[in-house]
Amino acid sequence: MKRAANFRLEEETLAKIIILAKEQNTTRTEIVERAIEAYAKHTLAKRKRLMQYVGTLEAKEADGMLQAIRESRVDKEAEFDL
Repeated sequence: MKRAANFRLEEETLAKIIILAKEQNTTRTEIVERAIEAYAKHTLAKRKRLMQYVGTLEAKEADGMLQAIRESRVDKEAEFDL
């Protein structure tokens, strides 16, 4: 059984939902449900890949890996003499 839910959406987002529903001859609810399902599938798949390593490292090893990741980040600030 479906439950009612209220959301505030930007006008542009709502317009997209309405257009998609008309084009696919379905309800706005179905469009939103499909979008959430696709987003969840994508997001949870990434999390699942990461979660396979949970519990396989000692805390010290995990901390070392996190530190290495932090130190090697690409978006570091750098000074250039031009």
